[in-house]
Amino acid sequence: LLPFDGRYKFVGNQIRSGIMKAFFASGQDVTLKFYDTSNLEEVEATYNRAKEEGADRIIGPLRKEAIQQIASFQDDQVLALNTVENSSITQFSFKSADQSAQMLSRFNKSGFKRIGILTNNDTHSLSKAQELQYILNQANDYAELSMYPDQNPRLREALGQLIHENNSNERQNNLRWLLGEKLSFFPRTREDLDAIVIFDNAHRMAVFRPQFDFFELETPLYGDNELTPNNFQDIAVNRDLNKVSFLTYPAVLDPADLNSAFEAFGWDSFEVTMEMANLQNGGCLTSGKTGILSLDGNQIKQKLVWAKYDKKGLLQEAPPVDVKTVNQQNQSIRNADTE
Repeated sequence: LLPFDGRYKFVGNQIRSGIMKAFFASGQDVTLKFYDTSNLEEVEATYNRAKEEGADRIIGPLRKEAIQQIASFQDDQVLALNTVENSSITQFSFKSADQSAQMLSRFNKSGFKRIGILTNNDTHSLSKAQELQYILNQANDYAELSMYPDQNPRLREALGQLIHENNSNERQNNLRWLLGEKLSFFPRTREDLDAIVIFDNAHRMAVFRPQFDFFELETPLYGDNELTPNNFQDIAVNRDLNKVSFLTYPAVLDPADLNSAFEAFGWDSFEVTMEMANLQNGGCLTSGKTGILSLDGNQIKQKLVWAKYDKKGLLQEAPPVDVKTVNQQNQSIRNADTE
């Protein structure tokens, strides 16, 4: 049950393409039939027609308003492609990954306890940044959030504010005033942050990243799923994003014939539907295109993967955290503090 007309036509067609690709790859002896749910007033009638025509399992609807039409139905063979409240039907959201929890886990494994967070003031980006700050603070970590305007942002100033460039400039100005001489000067920035997370798009991240080289910052830089390339088949080399790690879909690193995130979502919706019994018994899909998938209550949850641009600007899987090395580093720090 997908929208094939109007505002959601583009998304619906991509999801259908992903479902078809998963179907042909699976070799399953099933029949697929697609129903248009663009008209919200006819969603319930369309659902009933599909059942009357022999539908054993249903994928969709996609829009929240459409799901509300069948939300009260006791049908454990429906996989809705969005989330609504007060419904027992199984739901699979395109963005069901808990990215903040995954970041916290990686930072803990890396021994990172002091995190700087940069975000624009767009509602979506700001809410993700505030969620991460809250989770880090709840874990007794230090998290400092710095915000800049989404419209006409001054990115250099935004980074400078987080790393305390202005404090260094003030110290330089005071010294110059005291000595009465012109000084050779390069800003000395803070060194107490273990990592910096930036919530913004790839274009702006590519502006931020070279500033790290300018300030001689070795602080690891992280981003979220917003950095995922749009076209999985044509991921551009981007040297301005080298050393940037971010959460993304497994299909980005191994796309096969998938072109987009919505196609990957369609693929997974088919796989989840076919493996629903195993998921209900506590199993998980480790080969999901949008993540490792599991069932939590009536919600399908995603676990994303970490990707990283290398020095040549090529996108690769980020190496796992070397816990042994982290422990050795922490022991060295403790020894130094004791001495």
